[in-house]
Order: sequence, then structure tokens, then C-alpha cells
Amino acid sequence: MSNYDRFLLLNSFSRLRDQTQMGAYVYQSTMKHCKMPKSAFYQQWKTSLMSLPLNWK
Repeated sequence: MSNYDRFLLLNSFSRLRDQTQMGAYVYQSTMKHCKMPKSAFYQQWKTSLMSLPLNWK
């Protein structure tokens, strides 16, 4: 996973809390540029969210 992917990931997470629509858009645009299968990317996405500190902002 590149730094840009990680940036999109964190960006989508922060947007997700405030604007689900924007979070979904960031997720979709990441999917377009990502060569990973959808399920594999989603697993990594979920894992990254789980590993974030609870007080992360």
C-alpha cells in the first residue's frame, strides 16, 4: 500500500464520520485507481480502520 493510498484511507475515514456521501465517493475513487480485487482492498481498509488509535482525529 502506497503512502497515497494510506492518505486516501485516512481521508475517507475522517470524511466518513461527517459525510457518509463524501466517504463513499473517496472510497469509490480509490477503488478505480486500485488494482486490488474489491474484497482484498476492503479487508485492508477494515484492518487499517481497526488499527487506528481510538482517540485518532
